Amino acid sequence: MIRNFCTALMLYALIAAGSADAQNAGATLNASPADTGALQEVVVTARRFAEDLQSVPIAVTALSAAMIQTQDVTNLQDLNSFVPNFKISADRATSSTINVYICGVGQSDPLWGNEPGVGVYIDDVYLARQQTALLDVIDVQDLEILRGPQGTLYGKNTIAGAIKYVTRDIDGPATLSVSVTGGNYGEHDEKLNFSTPVIDDHVYFGLALADLQHNGYGQVVDQPGGATTPSYVGEDVSNKDMQSARANLTIKWGESSKLKIIADDTLDNSNAAGGQRLNNYLVPQLSDPFDIRTDMPVENDYSHRSGESATYTQSLTDQIGLKVVGAYIQGHSQQFINFAEVDENLFQVPGYYHDQQSSGEAQLTFKNELVNARRSVLHGQHRLRRL
Repeated sequence: MIRNFCTALMLYALIAAGSADAQNAGATLNASPADTGALQEVVVTARRFAEDLQSVPIAVTALSAAMIQTQDVTNLQDLNSFVPNFKISADRATSSTINVYICGVGQSDPLWGNEPGVGVYIDDVYLARQQTALLDVIDVQDLEILRGPQGTLYGKNTIAGAIKYVTRDIDGPATLSVSVTGGNYGEHDEKLNFSTPVIDDHVYFGLALADLQHNGYGQVVDQPGGATTPSYVGEDVSNKDMQSARANLTIKWGESSKLKIIADDTLDNSNAAGGQRLNNYLVPQLSDPFDIRTDMPVENDYSHRSGESATYTQSLTDQIGLKVVGAYIQGHSQQFINFAEVDENLFQVPGYYHDQQSSGEAQLTFKNELVNARRSVLHGQHRLRRL
């Protein structure tokens, strides 16, 4: 249903807007005087308030929306090419499960329930599970990678650092951006970003949709002399079948008060990931690193995350600012993990996971010519369940 809705809305937007009027909002918002040779100011929120990157006293790599478009960054995994001492990849069962290291520190096994060494944040909201945390870039204002430890600013699970995914502010003129990408292995990615004022200068609405697909890089192969003959030999593995949607309602009143309400939903129906044995014990090693031997189903894996967040900001005085962030996220994942990578029941983990996460944080910042200070009161609770 999500895919059909996304596809229909994208086709409607293409017909209504026309190819001549479809512009990339990120490029418009980040136009810079590059032709003059002047250095562009890069504004980041690494310390929980907006400031010039050049004045931030911590190690930060930031990519603006213009750079993201120019360098064709479509997924957090593409950051491997731009961030030093940084390794990020898909891992453990689905194409959206994140495995990330900064300066050699991270989480070796992103199994559900394990705590990561690098925290992932969407608009100051922490993602507690690694499943669906390998985010695709959809209507993003900037990406920031902070080297750790960052426990003082961001709490637990940031010993190696943090990844900040900052969505675009929509309190401006109406914008529409549509992109369609094709490639080998049957790849086709469709993305739509749309925002418009509902009540001028007060209420704005935005929508971002994505349908991301490619065929498997490998497949299930038969194991001669195996204990069983799997009925799914030839099934794709390491494919991508993912839909994502985000709605944004921004309300402004007074001179500095703003409420940003976001609801998002991500569904990853990709098959299991392939994996190559590193030795010839038990069975001969496969020549293709994406192929797999298994007697477990590969087409029944999925991860689903949905949630809502609200961010309220207000300038109390010229020097004092207030921010309040609240969020609720829930996730469901089903994974069939074959650690032995053989067509035998030796070391297998079929699992169904359900997690609920609620959090709240209030931030009070003070800034003048000599002092930058921040006081944060954090409250959060976790309810996790594994079946």
